[in-house]
Amino acid sequence: TNLGKLNHSCLFHDLNSLKRIFNVKMKDRVDDLMTQPVKINVIAKLLNMSPDAIRFYEKKGIINPPRDPESRYREYSASEIRRLYDCANWTALGFTIREVEILMHTLTETEMSRLLEEREQALRHQLEDTQLALNKLSGYKQARALSPSMLMRWDWIDAPLSYFYCYSHHDELNEAMIFSPLYQPVMQYRNLFTCAVLAPVDLLEAQRSDFDFGFIVTAEAAARHGFQIQNPIRSLPGQKCLRTIIQTEAVIQSSDLLPLLTQLRQMQIQLKGDWICRVLSLDYDQGKQTRRYELWIPAEVQ
Repeated sequence: TNLGKLNHSCLFHDLNSLKRIFNVKMKDRVDDLMTQPVKINVIAKLLNMSPDAIRFYEKKGIINPPRDPESRYREYSASEIRRLYDCANWTALGFTIREVEILMHTLTETEMSRLLEEREQALRHQLEDTQLALNKLSGYKQARALSPSMLMRWDWIDAPLSYFYCYSHHDELNEAMIFSPLYQPVMQYRNLFTCAVLAPVDLLEAQRSDFDFGFIVTAEAAARHGFQIQNPIRSLPGQKCLRTIIQTEAVIQSSDLLPLLTQLRQMQIQLKGDWICRVLSLDYDQGKQTRRYELWIPAEVQ
């Protein structure tokens, strides 16, 4: 994690340095400082770049090393080495080969500034997505580390206002959601969303498992990313909930929840809405699958 933060920090430092450089008029510099040309294997070692990559940049016209008239080997001057090093810098910052070709041949100073700004925004998005992935991975690890004695314990929480994107309703795919533009953020920001199941109490009592399956995101996260919220996205109000964690084999079924329903009835708990079952972790042991769900059960004491 520290290495990842260091790499991203270096990228942003390089981008900021480049933006300053391209807003300052630089004096011309002497192109060739080397008295002897250098061969490709030495350049490859110097820049940690494959000979094929160097030839590719030559094919794109980014460098143009002359050939020795007798041996026909390419001979690289200091100017070619510097351009290759620039190429390595651009690609390390995440620019594509096509973008490197354009920026080294045709971009104006203004266009260069714009391209750097765009790349910085893309890197910041990648950094945020990486942090979300780390958070989800950490959550998986914590859920897996829970001992069996920690399961099926109850505590009260204030569940946050959330939004539910349902892709399956009563065992049928919800095409109105899947083909809606509103669904695009779910796949674009996978690590921001959590797989979830909504289990209505009446289905539990009827021992049915045709629950609503989908993805859940908090209202705070949705607002931060500017997600548009309207039908068919379902709003789940922030409310007092009983919370517990259970383990199931594969996808949650009514048979996994009925013992909890019985227990809550015995505790004289008044149920106030659909049960929200959020996937905390996935486990595979020699092909056998288990899952741990965090349950938010809207309720109050009678």
